[in-house]
Amino acid sequence: MITDTGSRGHAEKIVKAITARGLKIENVSCIFLTHSHFDHAGSAAELQTITRAKVIIHHLEAGHLARGFTPIPKGTNALFRFISKMGKSPNIEKKIGSYKPLKADIIIDGEISLAPFGFDVTIMPTPGHTSGSCSLVGDRFALIGDTMFNFSGKYYPVFANDETALRESWSKLLKLDVDWFYPAHGKRIRKDKLLSEAKRIGIL
Repeated sequence: MITDTGSRGHAEKIVKAITARGLKIENVSCIFLTHSHFDHAGSAAELQTITRAKVIIHHLEAGHLARGFTPIPKGTNALFRFISKMGKSPNIEKKIGSYKPLKADIIIDGEISLAPFGFDVTIMPTPGHTSGSCSLVGDRFALIGDTMFNFSGKYYPVFANDETALRESWSKLLKLDVDWFYPAHGKRIRKDKLLSEAKRIGIL
């Protein structure tokens, strides 16, 4: 399975990463998108064509995916609120945020097990960064998309459309029996680091 597909033009790189590990492209059964931003869904259409895998996304993201564009999210601090505002220029936003549209095969509305695909993992909605952001939870780990970042030890996302929902998603994730969290940006994060950060910023 593939989780997120990077920006436009990353399909070949992802295929090489898979085959370099002795895995076969034809065995990819599903592509799960944590959300529909260009840097996560940008190569989804190309990879779906290559693999014929089922594309899975939350229903609040499916429309953006089908249009091939998701608006730039709001900033969570003064600097990134300014960056978000500047990026809202139609010429900039469309140029940066557009990608090849794709109709998802499986559109979810809540938690869903991927056992039918042979994976002992669960997709769990974790809104905040976007309305339909989701995480993939497995045995002692979670792939969390942009619900958390890891930029030089800073874990709270710099972009989020709904910070109240985001903080609730953090609380939900940190109650899981998980040791490691894998953000889309930056290295994996130990749970104890996130617990300390959540307490510092008043989430827990």
